[in-house]
Amino acid sequence: MKFLLALHFLVTLALVGVILLQKSGDTALGIGGNSSGGLLTARGQANLLTKMTSWLATIFILNCILMASISKPEHKHVSVIDQASQEQVVDAPITVDTTPPTADAKPEAPTAPKK
Repeated sequence: MKFLLALHFLVTLALVGVILLQKSGDTALGIGGNSSGGLLTARGQANLLTKMTSWLATIFILNCILMASISKPEHKHVSVIDQASQEQVVDAPITVDTTPPTADAKPEAPTAPKK
């Protein structure tokens, strides 16, 4: 898992770097200049950066899916009703005071909380 996390970090940094290098106006950070042919012409550079972005994004997504599937906890799906029926309920004896109240017993008046 540590290897996948390190790979994820490196792919993320590379993906951000490649995206930032892509052409956003006349030049992409001045790379390519005005040469008439070769790999670093405007068109060649755009194709290279587009392909690199596609590959890095694919690796990023596959790595995310792989890490999620590896770290997925084993969870047994049990409904709340099934879980409640499996629990044992212990009934405690209920005691009820059956003595009648006295004639001069008055309910207590509510009091304000003390500060």
